[in-house]
Amino acid sequence: MMKLSNNAIVLLAALALCCLWAQPVRSENVEWPATMNPIADVVIVGIDSDTLYYIGRNPMANYAYTGNFPIPRVWYSKVINVLREAKAHTIAVDLLLTARVPPTTEDITVAKTVAAGPPPIVFGFEMIPRPQKDKQAINLRQFTFPNITTTSTLAPKAAALALPYAELVGSGARIGCMKILTDTDGIVRRGLLLTKYDRYVLPSFPMQIFMKAAGVSPGEITVSGYGARYMKIRGLQIKLAAGDSLPLVLPPQRKVFKHYSFLDVVYVEDSFKTGKMEEHRKRMREYFEGKIVLIGPTDNSLNDLHKTYRGSGYTGVEIQAATLNQLLNLWAGARGIGGHRTFSPEKELSPLSGQEAVNDALDEMNKITIEKQ
Repeated sequence: MMKLSNNAIVLLAALALCCLWAQPVRSENVEWPATMNPIADVVIVGIDSDTLYYIGRNPMANYAYTGNFPIPRVWYSKVINVLREAKAHTIAVDLLLTARVPPTTEDITVAKTVAAGPPPIVFGFEMIPRPQKDKQAINLRQFTFPNITTTSTLAPKAAALALPYAELVGSGARIGCMKILTDTDGIVRRGLLLTKYDRYVLPSFPMQIFMKAAGVSPGEITVSGYGARYMKIRGLQIKLAAGDSLPLVLPPQRKVFKHYSFLDVVYVEDSFKTGKMEEHRKRMREYFEGKIVLIGPTDNSLNDLHKTYRGSGYTGVEIQAATLNQLLNLWAGARGIGGHRTFSPEKELSPLSGQEAVNDALDEMNKITIEKQ
């Protein structure tokens, strides 16, 4: 029997990991390669250190001041207007904008900006352990799934919800639960799809974005099954993980999705100079036309970092983007549509043959081949 050197063993392990990553995501009606390349239509606008420094900065503070968070809400009105002018397909804000009594001028401004749509705009809500003192009069029925009841789904149940302020919801914004699911060991392996509250079944943040982006109505979605659980979306059937969640296929490193700074979207340097505004508009359109744009915290100081089975340091908005991307991949595969990829086809590698390739690697290294698409 041939003995392998330490270098060969390391190579075999790396090949095995690549094969596992390349295995297709299978359901009854679709097989979709879980490649590392996300659909290029999903991009992230991050509230990063530059955004905090310049937008959240207190003019009375010293130069080292890093900025306030949350940033003034009027900036969300600004970013929505820029993305709308750039013809973004869908806009989603991975933040909770709670009620303030009475509503401020900037609260009303953001609500009016949303109401002036399109495109569809999604905001987040949170699951909390106890009800808030001032319960808002928001009709949650408009966001429920007609064919999914609290008894037909195993989704996690919320004791109470922290919702966006009523004027924002009343402006036509859609809402979704932003909770990041972690297993008992603190690792993120699943994506939230549904959540139960009172007598309602409500969508997660990425599920709400998916429905708006794909043009799917809540009435077209069901969950069922004993033992093995499935979600059906028209002709697509997705096998679910514990709690009727999505088994996640995360990219193997951070920032695979295109990232843009929130500051660079809302701020035009030297805007007084001739042509600067038009140049900015053109650049925004190049970045965002037809894109699904997720807006959320990306600076490490905002404590929205999570440990995943791929490693540490993934931001919440990256996990939301990965969940959304996976739903879009499955949906495109079911409809026979090739997803647009971030990387050019000549640079992409076709998936290896799953477990067979792992076995081949362990038996005979020279039998493993990778073909260009």
